Amino acid sequence: MTSVIIEDNGDQAVLRLALPPVNAMGLPLLRDLDAAVARLVAAPPRRGLVVTGEGRSFCAGADIKAAPHYTPADWAEVARLADRAFTALPLLPVPTVAALNGHALGGGLVLALACDVRLATTLPARFGLPEVAHDIAFPVAALALVRENLAPAVQRDLVLSGRVVGNAAAVELGLVDALVPAQELLARAQEMATDRASLGRRSRRNCAKTSARASHAGRPRHDRPRAHSQKRRHSGSTGGDGPSSGRARTPRWRF
Repeated sequence: MTSVIIEDNGDQAVLRLALPPVNAMGLPLLRDLDAAVARLVAAPPRRGLVVTGEGRSFCAGADIKAAPHYTPADWAEVARLADRAFTALPLLPVPTVAALNGHALGGGLVLALACDVRLATTLPARFGLPEVAHDIAFPVAALALVRENLAPAVQRDLVLSGRVVGNAAAVELGLVDALVPAQELLARAQEMATDRASLGRRSRRNCAKTSARASHAGRPRHDRPRAHSQKRRHSGSTGGDGPSSGRARTPRWRF
């Protein structure tokens, strides 16, 4: 049984993390996430994508219980799968909204940062990047998303201290865009994705080009993302018209 479910609601999709109790981002979930993202890249939902979780957590980050038993090969696979998902999701040519139904820690928060908009429940939850407390290294794509989405002082604080914050602080720090009552969270996220999908495709494409140029400006050459080569790597285990085809995709505007 898969730990990542894609619910097809006509022209819109919901990607749901479903690995109780906390949707930990170990190898089983990462493998299923890799397959799910490849499917979405091959056939993007026209009216947008909502990313959410089941249970009390959106995603609690690294699987701390499994981590001590990982071999170097396992850690290499973890990094490879995480990089592919964190690289491919922001490049989907449709609006994406994270509906954070609970805790979003480590890789779970990074997955949320890969979405255009982040809505969180008003129920008590924790947000942060506590990898340093567990001696776990950040994948390259994860650090790129943190740099792109968070202010420099916030990056340094969360990455180097490993501290976690509550709902209100998550909004203040820019980890979350807004808090929504739990019973309204999914519907609000779906509505927001639909609203943004109604914008003209040509406008989104033009904004994507402008955004891509802006994000590259001022970065050292070695620090600039190589989207096309990364997408080709994303495709190692899939075929057809998905990321494995090597077809160039225009990076989209971040709504």
